[in-house]
Amino acid sequence: MVARNWRPPQGGGEIDIIAWEGDWLVFVEVKTRTSAEWSAPERDIGIEKIQTLRRAARDYIRRTNADQSRIRFDAISIAGRTIDHLRDAFAPAG
Repeated sequence: MVARNWRPPQGGGEIDIIAWEGDWLVFVEVKTRTSAEWSAPERDIGIEKIQTLRRAARDYIRRTNADQSRIRFDAISIAGRTIDHLRDAFAPAG
């Protein structure tokens, strides 16, 4: 893991987890619910949240000189005792 709860210095969002998987830099959004009775937690990742995550990731990439062609956005969905790791939850650019 590279960072947890990373925020750009100028504000504008938070990335729950930044980690390396091989040579991929992965930005992870974590969503939790006590159960999935009403809907899956990852359904709460709407377009505004995705745009905020992309902006924060661009800032992180710029600050660290990371290879922008080797990034991925994942989501971790926790509903009760069920944990799902959703790779490529959304595209880097919109």
